[in-house]
Amino acid sequence: MSPPAAPASRPADTQTDTPRQAERRANILQIARESFLEDGYAATSMSSIAAKLGGSKGTLYNYYASKEELFAAVMTAHCAVARARFESLDVKSGPLEERLRRFGEAYLDVVLDEEFLAVHRLVTGESGRFPEIGATFYEAAGKRGKSWLAVVFAGEMEAGVIRGDDPDKAARLFLGLCRSDVHTRRAWNVIPKPSREEIAVLADEAAAFFMAAYRAL
Repeated sequence: MSPPAAPASRPADTQTDTPRQAERRANILQIARESFLEDGYAATSMSSIAAKLGGSKGTLYNYYASKEELFAAVMTAHCAVARARFESLDVKSGPLEERLRRFGEAYLDVVLDEEFLAVHRLVTGESGRFPEIGATFYEAAGKRGKSWLAVVFAGEMEAGVIRGDDPDKAARLFLGLCRSDVHTRRAWNVIPKPSREEIAVLADEAAAFFMAAYRAL
């Protein structure tokens, strides 16, 4: 049976929510996130989420027109806190290598955390059958973070601090240096989350390697 069509009054975005709607939406996202993580994407349905919410499917569809849309909202909300943390970092003052160290520490602290890894494992496990959830997670997490860092590198290239190149490629390479093999080993539960001191060393190594490759001559 096809899902009911979303009513015309369904909020277009969270900015139109009343306080009561905002509270309801936050509750929906929390229940949906728990359901996706516990049961997987395939086994989670709008009906099961509605049952956990204690309401009707019609009420749920007032907020999200499909499971895909709801999953995208869960991913966006999940990544918003981390994104806000990155955007609050001071990346405009001080030597670039030092700024990269700070960014690298914040980045590793997030991607090596168990809460983030739980979502990463969900997406990795389900995206073979449902490639749309991989694309959704990439848009909410990886792409936005890389694009933001690329803007920083573009400015440094223009200022002559680092050699000219594709800023997107530079951002991709730096994030790869930060993750090294630690992210994979952490995701597979080979190691516990590194200490703050160990994360600082990893970020320092990534920043040093990047500057050695990109520093303007």
